[in-house]
Amino acid sequence: MKKTKYIFLILPFILAGCKNDIHQYFTVIGTKISSNNPKVDAYEIVSNDLDLDYINLFVKQNDRYEDALDILNKDPYITYNSNTQKSTYYLSKSKYILVNFSYNNVLRNAKYYKGNLNYNDKDFAYDKANFDYFLDSIFESITLINNKVLCCSLFDIFSNEDSKKYVNEINDIIIEKCFDYNIKYIDVSTTTISNGEISALEINNFACSIISGIKWKLIQRKLIILHGI
Repeated sequence: MKKTKYIFLILPFILAGCKNDIHQYFTVIGTKISSNNPKVDAYEIVSNDLDLDYINLFVKQNDRYEDALDILNKDPYITYNSNTQKSTYYLSKSKYILVNFSYNNVLRNAKYYKGNLNYNDKDFAYDKANFDYFLDSIFESITLINNKVLCCSLFDIFSNEDSKKYVNEINDIIIEKCFDYNIKYIDVSTTTISNGEISALEINNFACSIISGIKWKLIQRKLIILHGI
C-alpha cells in the first residue's frame, strides 16, 4: 500500500518533466521581417497564431546564409528563457523550422540606382551558384536534426522586370531544393517593399502566407490519413 502511495506522489513530478521535454518551438533561420513604426514582427505573428514559442536565435536583420550554416555546424550553447542548451536542441524540439533569406543576402551584387538595376549575368551566375551550394548544405544540416522544415520564396524588393527575372530563377532553385529534401515551399513572392521599407500591412500578409502554408500542409496530412491517399 505504501509503494502505491509513493508512486502517486512521484507521478506529478514525472509528468511535469515530460511536459518540459515535449515543449515545442517555432524556429526561424534567416532574415528578420519586421518594422519599427508600428512595431510588428512577422515571425511573432506566426508563432502567436500557432501557439508556439518563437526562437529568434538564428535571425538577423542583415543576415548571411554562411552565418546560418556556421551556427548549424558549430552548434554553440545558447540561452532562451534561462534555459541554456546546444542550438540543435531547439531545432530538434521545434514543431516547425522556417528558412527565409532576403533578396540582398542572395543577390549580393545587385545594385539599384535612380530607378535602374545595375546587375549583369556574370554577377548573377556567381550569386546563384553560391546560394545553390549553401542552401543545399543548410537543408542537409537541418533535416538531419528535424524534418519539419519550411522555406520561403524570395521576394522582389525592386519591383523591376529585370529584377523579377532573377528572383524567379532563384525561386526555381529553392523549389528544386525543397523537393529534394521534402521541405514545404511557401510562396511569399507577392510581398512588396515601398521606398526601401516594408509596411506593417505587408508584414502581416507575409505572416499570413506562412500560416496558410503550414495549415494547408496539416489539412493535406489529415486527408491522407482519412482517405489513405
